[in-house]
Amino acid sequence: MFLPRKERVQRLKSCCRSPARAYLSPTRFTRISFVCDIIISTMDQIFANKKILWVEDDVFLSGLIGQRFGGLGAVLFGANNGKEALEIAKMEKPDVILLDILLPGIGGFEILKELKDSSETKDIPVIILSNLSQKSDIEKGKELGAVSFLVKATVDLDEIVNEVKKVLKIN
Repeated sequence: MFLPRKERVQRLKSCCRSPARAYLSPTRFTRISFVCDIIISTMDQIFANKKILWVEDDVFLSGLIGQRFGGLGAVLFGANNGKEALEIAKMEKPDVILLDILLPGIGGFEILKELKDSSETKDIPVIILSNLSQKSDIEKGKELGAVSFLVKATVDLDEIVNEVKKVLKIN
């Protein structure tokens, strides 16, 4: 379940400052409050200053991804076609790319091949996020250099966030 930032912060603050604190010594309560304040100040900055390029032609999904990663502190770049994706990748050098396969114009596999063939972008990790779920498509994506392949129909936003965290080695 995803709660808006304001509500998450409110819940965390109420937990940290609840009547249960009466059972804690002043020193212990101060430590717990301090830890809660640190959590509150950093909870939405998981991807602070990390550049994420997502290539998606579905406006609704693109909006969800943008809203979620933007709320986590990421610097976002969105593209809805292959040409735009390649230009942004070469210009901005994102830390990770979320790539759809079925796109207008240049398809995702072609984009992936061009990214991995270019000396400027070959080291950028690419996570494929597609509705294609055939074993041959998954194998092709990995052969072309994708670090992982997520099937849209079987993952939620939390799983996408966790995969990006894993690829970027963020705990």
